[in-house]
Amino acid sequence: MRADRIDAVLLDMGGVLLPELQSYERSVRDREFLTALAEQGVGDAESFVIERARRLRDAYRALERECRQPDVDDVLADCNPVVRGLLLRAFKRQAAPAPYAHARAVVADLARDFALGIVSNNSMAGDHHARVLRRAGILQYIGSAAWSANFGRRKPDPAMIFSVLRELGAPVERAIFVGDKLRTDV
Repeated sequence: MRADRIDAVLLDMGGVLLPELQSYERSVRDREFLTALAEQGVGDAESFVIERARRLRDAYRALERECRQPDVDDVLADCNPVVRGLLLRAFKRQAAPAPYAHARAVVADLARDFALGIVSNNSMAGDHHARVLRRAGILQYIGSAAWSANFGRRKPDPAMIFSVLRELGAPVERAIFVGDKLRTDV
């Protein structure tokens, strides 16, 4: 496909714009977080966090073939609302590292010639991904974004791609997608 025939470039987020560090277990490094859990009556907070991180990852993987998202509230149903909130905030911090150093410049350059969108799989809903991209000066170049946890489906189901292309007003035959995983991005 020739570049003059492309109207839109869709980008994956993790592995393309920012490192993919989906290790919620790293939350145990945050002593303030562990103290807050202990104040809520959680004994052995480190083991508690590691077990909940494993549950979330396992629930996400279990639905991979169906391209569906786990219900995080079901996964963490044994946690009271305060503890669930603490866990989700800590996990979101781990899932939202700073973008690669060159990402903003590349995205700004692409935006001169193409409509840009983001199509990304993730396990937790929220606007934390948009905040990371906004702080890095990337989100201003993005015309539409679909994060699977907010969308309700995930790649390789093409629904998110079609949705973003509709919002961008770009036909599918005049778009490309840049991803980092054969299993989900092709």
